[in-house]
Amino acid sequence: MKKKKTNFILLFLWISLLISGLLLGINGCRSLYNKYRASDWKTTLGQITELKTEKSPRGTFLEYTPVVKYCYFISSNQYFGSSVLPGEMDLKTVEKKFSKGKQINVFFNPKKPSDSLLFRNINPRDISLLVYGVFILICLYPFGILIKKDQQKPNNNGN
Repeated sequence: MKKKKTNFILLFLWISLLISGLLLGINGCRSLYNKYRASDWKTTLGQITELKTEKSPRGTFLEYTPVVKYCYFISSNQYFGSSVLPGEMDLKTVEKKFSKGKQINVFFNPKKPSDSLLFRNINPRDISLLVYGVFILICLYPFGILIKKDQQKPNNNGN
């Protein structure tokens, strides 16, 4: 009975880490893909409508992420967007560079103008998400094999 409980816990941890690795990897790929496809997007002037800081738990501490909301016009149609700012900026730089009402360059998809980005350059966060996701998946592979082999062993207790 104890071995079954231990196997269940190991399997649960393995599946949890597998899902985490997949989500990190997918998020990193999605971010890199969005920036790649934006390489030929057009640019227009936009205006910052709001700057806020979102709090999110990160292990044992809180992480503060600056988020910019903006609007822009394409062919007299108004569009809105929001963007998470790169993590390497400190809050004072963010407040100075992205104050409400300030004019900014907005990259938009000419085929679908509601798709927009403030930054199309790749930052270290994008790459680290992908690398961490792949690393977790690679490390989990041998443990998955061990768990599977352990479950296939015959039980000596006759159960």
